[in-house]
Amino acid sequence: MKKTLAVILSLALLFSFCISACAADAFSQYVSEIPEDVAIHCSETVIKRIFPEDLARLIGMTKYSIEPQAVELLRTRFPAFEEAARMNQLSTQIGLEILYDNSDNSIASLAWDNGPDEDGEYYTGYKLIVSTLYLVEKDAAGNPVRDPETGKLRLTTDRERLDEYCCTVTHEMMHAFMADYNHSGMSGFIDPEMASLPAYSSEEEAEAVITHIEAVTFLKWFIEGCATAVENEYAYRQKGFDKLRYFSEEGFDGWYSPEDLQYAFAVTAIETDIDLEELEELPLTFDINVNIYVTGYLACLYLAELAANSEGYSACYLDRNSFIEVDSTVLRTGLNDILRMLHEGVTLDDIIYNISGGRFDDTSEFESAFVVGDYDSAEFCSILLNYMLRLSRESGRRYAPNGSLLFPFDMDYCTLIDYTKNADSELYRIVDSCDFVESTSDLRDVTDAGKSLSYWGYWNDAMYEAGQYYDYDGAYSYSGYPAN
Repeated sequence: MKKTLAVILSLALLFSFCISACAADAFSQYVSEIPEDVAIHCSETVIKRIFPEDLARLIGMTKYSIEPQAVELLRTRFPAFEEAARMNQLSTQIGLEILYDNSDNSIASLAWDNGPDEDGEYYTGYKLIVSTLYLVEKDAAGNPVRDPETGKLRLTTDRERLDEYCCTVTHEMMHAFMADYNHSGMSGFIDPEMASLPAYSSEEEAEAVITHIEAVTFLKWFIEGCATAVENEYAYRQKGFDKLRYFSEEGFDGWYSPEDLQYAFAVTAIETDIDLEELEELPLTFDINVNIYVTGYLACLYLAELAANSEGYSACYLDRNSFIEVDSTVLRTGLNDILRMLHEGVTLDDIIYNISGGRFDDTSEFESAFVVGDYDSAEFCSILLNYMLRLSRESGRRYAPNGSLLFPFDMDYCTLIDYTKNADSELYRIVDSCDFVESTSDLRDVTDAGKSLSYWGYWNDAMYEAGQYYDYDGAYSYSGYPAN
């Protein structure tokens, strides 16, 4: 039985694609009674449970304030994205779907559809999915507050929770930027502009293509690490970072050290005599393949530091009091250059080999050695985490350090996004659709690379000839680093 590429891709996609019925279709009898945006973007279930005026407020905040501000922060903070926008290599549109409960178990998530359309043409579509379950008003016990007459729920007006929503949208929009800008590694495709996509006549041929797609696709810790690097990571996942400190000499009251981090990453609570009742959620916290958000964040920031080091810079420096501080701008520049190199056709394997001076042969070796078998990465992580910990213990602070590369680490606020102010962006503008909206990015002349392979090595002769070949001569561009 022939297998199409669409079937193959369904096995390799990185995100969950769940299309629920749009309110405009499922609730046609109510269209005249609810705001137009609510009818367009909201599911049947959420309209039944949430007051329509609250849903309209959420859509308005998302569509005209939060999402465009997040997009503009990413565009202006990353020169690579700014350049790509000028070259029409980032999409100008995206869909928005409001659900009651998101299957991804998060406030918001990016969903995207990837593969051939009905005419066999390559297609990529995006939508931002928002879950109101995490944004409803709750009582002191954490239970949703229902209106006594209608039984419906109200959405929160609490600043702290809305700030968290702003940070989550920023995280998800980083996925959208990378899905366009670093398309090969995010999707498994090398040439997204092929006119037709053939079927496969044998199981062996189909499995070979799947193997290739898996080799090209970024590992999830890299995908999530890049996205957590731009949100308020340290503040919102502080418990995860704190658990890494348990193995220090003074436990949770102590500081981080390279040796303690190496031990923490090498073991789990199941393999030790740790009191599980005392630590509750500690099991499997330290495995880079399990806790992709905390460890992925640290791994991507370390790669950004290596990229800076390769150009003679470091984000870590001594202040006037001989304390080590960490400059988020240098790390952001390093991450920017990694994303740019990928966009220019250098595989992540080659990037890691080059910026590490040959210490890691490829992505897999870096993943295996990170912290556990590599003292330099353990030392960088301990410096970064001790800096964050020292900031969090300063008197007079209102908020925890943010951890986002978009801002200085020592800022005393949650986010620069102001959900009370309208904004606009020409990129990823939310259109009137709750479905996947096709990306407008023009990738025809892009020499993009993924994790390991940069050509279609496993395709049949016709596809092999159609595939693009990317040669890398060892030179790549840097936009320059700021002084410490």
